[in-house]
Amino acid sequence: MANNLTLPSTDKNTDLKLVSSTLTGIFTIDTVKTAQYSLKVEANKKQSQLTVNIPYQQDTNKINEEVHFKNFLENG
Repeated sequence: MANNLTLPSTDKNTDLKLVSSTLTGIFTIDTVKTAQYSLKVEANKKQSQLTVNIPYQQDTNKINEEVHFKNFLENG
């Protein structure tokens, strides 16, 4: 997903530490639901900012069942 990503390391086996992450939006790209995150990572005491897009699927039936069950519990 990440293109042309340059991290402050020449060793591809360097552990990265996640400093922060923020959900910046949920979009539909070419009919694919996509969550976009802004990440800040640290490697060798240097921080880098990057944006990642993660496709996902949402089980609408499961969400509807949970909402109905919650309503049933609250309202009888």
